[in-house]
Amino acid sequence: MVIKTLAWKVPKPGKLLSYIRTGALSAAEGGFTLFHNATYPSLRGIGEDFDQLMEKTKTNRYIKNFLNHHILAFSPKDNEKLSGDVLQQLTEKYLQTSGLDRTTVFAEVHRGPNNGFHVHVMTANVPVGLSNKSLRISKAKYKQLRLEMETFQLEHFDLRNSVVHLDKVQTNQRDIQQEDQYRRRENKYQARTRSSKALRKDYVVNTLTDLHNNAIHLEDFIDSIQQSDDLTVYQRGGRPYGVTYLDKN
Repeated sequence: MVIKTLAWKVPKPGKLLSYIRTGALSAAEGGFTLFHNATYPSLRGIGEDFDQLMEKTKTNRYIKNFLNHHILAFSPKDNEKLSGDVLQQLTEKYLQTSGLDRTTVFAEVHRGPNNGFHVHVMTANVPVGLSNKSLRISKAKYKQLRLEMETFQLEHFDLRNSVVHLDKVQTNQRDIQQEDQYRRRENKYQARTRSSKALRKDYVVNTLTDLHNNAIHLEDFIDSIQQSDDLTVYQRGGRPYGVTYLDKN
């Protein structure tokens, strides 16, 4: 899914509530209405809750944004798999994963020009309760959030056409792996065509460095060496001691 967040620097929740309400889909049209952490599940009730949170936000001089407007958008190719219930589950998962379920939330569903569903989510920037600490999401967490949401949508609803960020990560990983493989083949070629002892050593060192950088832990590193084409691990005293290359330790 495409996730976009717009920050509101002015404490006017009524204006954002009105915007989200305009053009919202009914339950019969595949929509839903979410009142989360609302004293009363009504527009007036949640509007009053947001007003109170705006006043609390003003007590933290470090917070620049009063409200956040989140948009969760899906490909129209996945429309048949999306219903009001599925969209609500995805929205609630987004709130839980991001930590925004700690504040007051209002959400409804729209359809865009391409006929695809998208959910408008309105959140305050401070939690309900006594704390006035900002609920701002860091860039690193936001990036991870997008990946977790796409993993969830695939595993639970098979929304393959709405995958955006996972494809980019997988493509980058493939590019890195291909680059590593090319570099190893080049090192190996140089070592074989030029029989210099120094070059053979360089090849071994470079190959081990690449394998080590891609390993998660020691056992993974050793397994990677054993699976390579021309390096093997030899032991002394029952422990890994070094590597063998071209019949030489």
